[in-house]
Amino acid sequence: MENYKSFTIGQFKFIDTIKFLFPSLEKVATNLRGGVNSPGELAKRFPILAQCIPKKLLPLVSQKSEYPYELNDPDRFSRAKLP
Repeated sequence: MENYKSFTIGQFKFIDTIKFLFPSLEKVATNLRGGVNSPGELAKRFPILAQCIPKKLLPLVSQKSEYPYELNDPDRFSRAKLP
């Protein structure tokens, strides 16, 4: 029997698939980039993303980043500054 978390909103079912992801998130992000680090090469690899954001930000958004989980509450998006 599989063990995973899921929730349903209307007709959409969301499944927690992180348990099915065997390598680390950092390794998955590195594999997506294919060893490419320059904004121009990343724009070729991710053309749709390159249309949405400035090319100079592509290296930043295509890597693993830190997330402060202590800020994980419903009001976090309405804050004007960090606590």
